[in-house]
Amino acid sequence: MKKINYLLLLLLNVINFSCNTDNSEEEIFNPKITYINDTCFGIQEEVKLGGTDLDVIDEIKIGSETIRVLFSSPDSNSFKIPLSIATGEYNLILKSTDNEIEYVYPKTIYVEGLGNWSLVNSDFPGEPRNSALSFVIDKFLYFGGDGSLSDFWKLNLETSEWTQLSDFDSGVTSSTAVNNTEGYVINTTNDFYKYSPETDSWVELASIPNRTAYYTLASVNEEIFALVGNNNDESQLWAYSKAEDSWRLILGNQPNIGQSPRLFVIDETLYAGFSNSSKVLYKYNNNENEFIEYLSSEYYYFGFHSFSSSEGFLGEAWGNSSGTGLQINYNTFVINMSCNKIFEKRSVPIPTSSDFYTAFTYDGDLYVGLNSSTNQIFKLDR
Repeated sequence: MKKINYLLLLLLNVINFSCNTDNSEEEIFNPKITYINDTCFGIQEEVKLGGTDLDVIDEIKIGSETIRVLFSSPDSNSFKIPLSIATGEYNLILKSTDNEIEYVYPKTIYVEGLGNWSLVNSDFPGEPRNSALSFVIDKFLYFGGDGSLSDFWKLNLETSEWTQLSDFDSGVTSSTAVNNTEGYVINTTNDFYKYSPETDSWVELASIPNRTAYYTLASVNEEIFALVGNNNDESQLWAYSKAEDSWRLILGNQPNIGQSPRLFVIDETLYAGFSNSSKVLYKYNNNENEFIEYLSSEYYYFGFHSFSSSEGFLGEAWGNSSGTGLQINYNTFVINMSCNKIFEKRSVPIPTSSDFYTAFTYDGDLYVGLNSSTNQIFKLDR
């Protein structure tokens, strides 16, 4: 009897040891992320992870997308953001198909997808044109002129209805800005005008003392700024006083941004740069009166630009000669200030012949179209 009890006890110990061994083996696989190379990513950008037990992971799930890993080791893992993913914030879900393990990274990452362009208006009643003026006040796009045409229109962006306004001979527009509820326009011959929607009327204002063809306007609070630049001289920043109808040169460390500079106002801060000859965007420190290098790019931007209250948009032109002449297309980019990065978006869907699109933002979205080749307007769906 004692011998039987001893054998039973020995058998129970073996069973318990076996169970404990199985449990400990299951607990060995406990993948965790302790490092990620960024929090914002664009399409086809590589995401690099660091942590523990990552070699058991062979799939990553982001939203509805399941991605195979590029590289896996116990302490590192990597994969690329897929082309098909939509813009948004996502949790990373790490999966092991062999061990049926799933680990959810507790922090989200931001992904900027390619987006798509949708046709929102194709009914502009006027003639197609190049170098037209355009600006948005409230829910209306104001559009017209071009140096040879003087008809002026407004488009209700909620109802898609066009209304013809009083004619205005704007000349070839260089840049526009909006301050409060009035539009400001400067052309390539340095003529400066103000438009009042309430009275549908134009007033000519004082010109900038430094005459050139390359101006970019932007409005901050009650001031209108003009960035003046060409390929020979250093860029100059001017400020317009509405009360005195006069311009003053802002002295400081203005960098040589070059021809056709871009000027953005985002969160009431002035940014300047990204031209035909500069790949750098500068942030203007009003208190110190100095430009600080903020962001660099691999491109020269020769095309449209626009901005919302929180983001900037750029068109980078590229072209090729064909039997019909030079055809220009635009890669589109968004400057995401929260991420301090530039993301590429899907190209504008209309090829054009050697001229530029009208670009504007409304309710945070980018709209592009209306040139000598098309009366259509497209919206970028993020």
